[in-house]
Amino acid sequence: MRTILIIGLLLLPAKVWSQSGKSEISDSFSNYNIKGKTAIQLINEANKKALSDPVSSNKLATEALERSFKSGDKLAEYRSYQTLGTLYYNSANYTAAIKYFELSSAGFGELKDKSNQAYCDKYLLLSRKKLNDLNAYEKSSKISKSKEYKTKSLSKYSKNASGSDQIDIYSELGNYYLENKDTTQALGFINRAAEATFRASDSVVLDKATSLSTFYNATGNYSENIRFQNNVLEEGKKRGKLNIVNLASYNLGSTYVATQQPEQAIPFLKQSISLSNKSQNIELKQKSVKELAKAYEDMGQYDKALTVIKDYVHTLDSLQSLHDKNLDASISLNHEFAKQEARIQKLISSQKQKEADIKRQRTILWSLAAALGLFGLLTWLLIRSIRQKQKANMQIKLQSLRAQMNPHFIFNSLNSVNNFISKNDERSANRYLSDFSKLMRTVLKNSDQDFISLETEIQTLRIYLDLEHFRFGEKFDYTLELADDMDAALVQVPPMLIQPYIENAIWHGLRYKENKGRLEIRFYTENDKLFCTVKDNGIGREKSAALKTENQKTYQSTGIKNTKERIELLNKLHGTKLHIAIYDLTENGLPSGTMAKISIPYIMQLEEV
Repeated sequence: MRTILIIGLLLLPAKVWSQSGKSEISDSFSNYNIKGKTAIQLINEANKKALSDPVSSNKLATEALERSFKSGDKLAEYRSYQTLGTLYYNSANYTAAIKYFELSSAGFGELKDKSNQAYCDKYLLLSRKKLNDLNAYEKSSKISKSKEYKTKSLSKYSKNASGSDQIDIYSELGNYYLENKDTTQALGFINRAAEATFRASDSVVLDKATSLSTFYNATGNYSENIRFQNNVLEEGKKRGKLNIVNLASYNLGSTYVATQQPEQAIPFLKQSISLSNKSQNIELKQKSVKELAKAYEDMGQYDKALTVIKDYVHTLDSLQSLHDKNLDASISLNHEFAKQEARIQKLISSQKQKEADIKRQRTILWSLAAALGLFGLLTWLLIRSIRQKQKANMQIKLQSLRAQMNPHFIFNSLNSVNNFISKNDERSANRYLSDFSKLMRTVLKNSDQDFISLETEIQTLRIYLDLEHFRFGEKFDYTLELADDMDAALVQVPPMLIQPYIENAIWHGLRYKENKGRLEIRFYTENDKLFCTVKDNGIGREKSAALKTENQKTYQSTGIKNTKERIELLNKLHGTKLHIAIYDLTENGLPSGTMAKISIPYIMQLEEV
């Protein structure tokens, strides 16, 4: 009867809840000054409070997220998601944790932040495992499910991993081989995880002390578990961590009970109960009391078992009280998290809408820019076409004007030949015709060009001057000078532009002079310009105009008009400022000749023909 009573008490359902160390949710966030803090600073503060005050941590992370949206700080945004994912993972809300770890992992991937991305991927996997969603994870991340690929990938990664990451990988491999009923391989990796545990932090040691104990006992490797737990016990003593010693003592006691070694179990279980009392760890005390009762029962010491059972029942009452407090705290925590979650979703929705609006505006702007660019291109092509046509028309007109100059010149020359023939001066006529043919060849050769070298133009002018001097030698002498600092082969000038002014000086100024006149032609540079002056001491323009016949008046007006039009066209075509000015010369208040001054910019001189 006594045995049945003890067994019944031992089989009482035990409700176990985690003791957080706090029964009430603190509200230190309201006392925390967030004014002037950057999003990153708020995230750092949230991470500090993640374990001690999750509600404040959640509020700080949410505030940081909102500020990151306003400032466009992508790093702060993704770190906010990371912190929120950690908070939800710690509060066992794995669905929310997965959502935020996915956001942060994708964001860190865009920023090429491999360290933070690895952290998010790790806890994303753990969160999915908690929801029994490992198969979905492997499918979404395109990881092969084959045994060979998975074991090779994890083994390869474990070589570069360290600390808790390495322990997790070894544990994962152990569980994988265990699922595939390869106990030998599984045990090998679990032993590696156990060895690596002692190089990890206190929290990792506590976590693995329990998880590895469960593995060893589940696979019947009790001796391995006892060896491992003894090492954990010694590690806890070495570090001075009573919570590690307490947990190892319980694991050793429960393992000895499972292997029917109650005498070995009792000292460890009593030690666990004692340490649990000191640390007020009611949960672990309850477990240890239950295992101790089993140990006494196995030894047949039912009185001691009953005494322990009474303590066990008292522990259950304490746990119920603790449960009520933790339940209230949990409800409050979930309520606060729900409020923050609603705010976060509103922020994310607003941010997505803002980004969509920005994207739409950018699309419109790019479309407008493209349209304007196309319009500008078409306008430019049209203007270029118009200008090319205008330029072609000006070239044609310029050629036409040059063509008009040549017949006048030829006509005058032929009149001179006719004059020699009428006087029966055959020798002079032959000589004149020979020089005239040279001049014509030169003029015709250059007639299709806008510019020729000054050297060629001077040669042409000398031939022309010699011809005119041959006819009117008794009327004038001439000089043609070139400044010493000029290279006539490099300078460019329009052909047949200077000749009409020389012709005018001879025919309308010097030819009517009673005594012998003088014609001076000079080329020189001044202020980055080429100048040519045609100066005569003839009768002057006013007296010459009075002596002209109607035919001469018509010819001169046509020649001057053509010359002016040529100058205008040349300036438009080549962007130059070619200019010709005519001056009346006087001496003692009386007309004493004329001077034509022609200026040609250097840009025209250096232009290739």
